[in-house]
Amino acid sequence: MTIDYNQYNSIKNPYRVAYIDSSLFGIPFEGIEYIYKNETPRMKGVVGKFFKIFDVTGPQMNQSALSTYLAECLIVPNAALQEFIKWEEIDALSCKATISYNGTTAAGIFRFNQNGEMISFTTDDRWVDSGNGTYEKRNWSAICSDYKENNGLIQPTRFKAVWHYDDGDFIYFDSDNMTIEFN
Repeated sequence: MTIDYNQYNSIKNPYRVAYIDSSLFGIPFEGIEYIYKNETPRMKGVVGKFFKIFDVTGPQMNQSALSTYLAECLIVPNAALQEFIKWEEIDALSCKATISYNGTTAAGIFRFNQNGEMISFTTDDRWVDSGNGTYEKRNWSAICSDYKENNGLIQPTRFKAVWHYDDGDFIYFDSDNMTIEFN
């Protein structure tokens, strides 16, 4: 299955919009996830252009959206320097970052390799649907690898998003063909 995934980030406020377009057996799937200014963050998915399969908003989504923005802030480095993100050194290869915006806070740990490249971000501030209409906090990681030069910048080309469950990890996003462009 091929997924067309386009994402737009901004730095002045935690702004992020992700568009997902795919199909399975010819049935289209579209998704949107966003955090935008003073609007409530939302994640929505539609199958067959008409059938909504999820539409998530609320306090859990607020914190999850900030966690995602934080995980990706080093991809747009100026975002990491904004007032709403605070940094604490843990050791030479890891640090804790905390993002606070519109009354919601999320935090996580960044880990780096010896070259200073981000290898992972892990947080306990992401919420997952437990399948019965309730949500629970679950350990979550964003993993970066395969760094290459792109327009004079060294950037990761592989990204994974991983939920960590008691019975094993669930990798729900794994792309080895990512490109990052700046406007």
